[in-house]
Amino acid sequence: MSGYNPFRSDHVETAAQAMLHPGKWVSAGRYLSESGAATAARKARSGDITAYAPAGLFEAKVRHDGNVIELWVRFNEEAARGRLRPDGRPVAQVARPRIESSDDPEWFELVMVSSQQECCDGQDLATARLDLSDPIRLAAEIEALAGCRRLAAAKAVA
Repeated sequence: MSGYNPFRSDHVETAAQAMLHPGKWVSAGRYLSESGAATAARKARSGDITAYAPAGLFEAKVRHDGNVIELWVRFNEEAARGRLRPDGRPVAQVARPRIESSDDPEWFELVMVSSQQECCDGQDLATARLDLSDPIRLAAEIEALAGCRRLAAAKAVA
């Protein structure tokens, strides 16, 4: 099994993290070989890995640390200006994979929906509270904030 990678990179999650932090390098995972990591880097830059599409929005490089071969990506916000069409889908639809992968999907969705409503009602969730004791709540609130921002961008373009 020469192409098998036991580390199984989650490129969708990596791309999302990189987009949340434009210009910062984010680890996209470890690779068994230099050639496998180099191929993934090329595919990320060209948009051949769907999570990084369209081409040119992400930079990618391979880093070595001892015996560890790792792919790193970063989102290029300048390259993205005017090239990404805002996504007007409902927040719950876009967030479905995160909801389903949560340790408590019902709680995640409940918090996300109520946070989205608070955001639509004009509350500033980013400064209103920060509760690090409940990671599911925090993730759901971040998802709601990202969704509200995405919908506002879609509305502004329409």
